[in-house]
Amino acid sequence: TVTGLSAAPRVFDGGRGTTLSGSPALSGVVTGEAVTLAGVPAGEFETASVGVNKAVRVSGLSLAGPDASNYSLPQPMLSASITNFDPVWTAVADQALDELGTLALALVATDADGPVQTLTYSLRSGPSGMTVSGVGSLSWTPTEAQGPSTNRVEVAVTDGSSEVVMAFNVVAREVNRSPTLPSLGQVTVNEMEPWSVNADRKSTRLNSSHA
Repeated sequence: TVTGLSAAPRVFDGGRGTTLSGSPALSGVVTGEAVTLAGVPAGEFETASVGVNKAVRVSGLSLAGPDASNYSLPQPMLSASITNFDPVWTAVADQALDELGTLALALVATDADGPVQTLTYSLRSGPSGMTVSGVGSLSWTPTEAQGPSTNRVEVAVTDGSSEVVMAFNVVAREVNRSPTLPSLGQVTVNEMEPWSVNADRKSTRLNSSHA
């Protein structure tokens, strides 16, 4: 049995190699027999994914000496972690727009891992009608009923191993719009006969007496 080795953790970069430290020692040899360790140990994670206490396989060691044929040498198994850099947001300032206007933002985050992991964006919370695509396109058109309002928005980005949330506010401003009347077209009215148009803020109604 080989003892005395440990594996160093590494930051995720898509590779599996790791550094070994310590001095390998051989145990279990019968007293009086001449058996030694030969070779240079090398360590490799079994998988390249992020994780804690992942298996590390050691290779490169063999037995030497006159009595080496009396023994077999299983390569030692160690454990270490592959860590992950969290995505980092590019900050978004608080936003403001008029009701019935459209807010369009490109959300941006970066990832220090190499190779860069795929980042996926999502909306955690926000006003009704707001959407965020998986590639980070945020869109919202507040209705007339949503202005005026101040809305807290929470968006998330994940690299498949960790998720980071960012928050900002979006203000929908009330806009006062002048009332309008529909086009009446041409109306023919007899002289000396009354003609009127009645309208309210919800609908327009026409009353006329004409020939």
